[in-house]
Amino acid sequence: MRTSIFIVCGFLLWGACLGAARLILGLGAASMATATVVFVAAWFIVAAVNMAVGILKAGYSFGEEFPIFCSYSRSRRWPRFLSIGSGWAC
Repeated sequence: MRTSIFIVCGFLLWGACLGAARLILGLGAASMATATVVFVAAWFIVAAVNMAVGILKAGYSFGEEFPIFCSYSRSRRWPRFLSIGSGWAC
């Protein structure tokens, strides 16, 4: 259930980023690109905070939380970069 809530919140966040970019920049490809960049940055932070809460508050290990972080993260480059040499595959 928690994963479903995070996914729905991700779509809502992306919609809010798109709406704000269209209000500020108008219609066009530039507004969509800007909204997507802002969304990816914000979602990466949300996923990192979720991982930190899982480790610090719920008592999970980094090895248990990292695959979940990879699944929540929209930008697949950062988790792949972070997993180099660790044996994990995102």
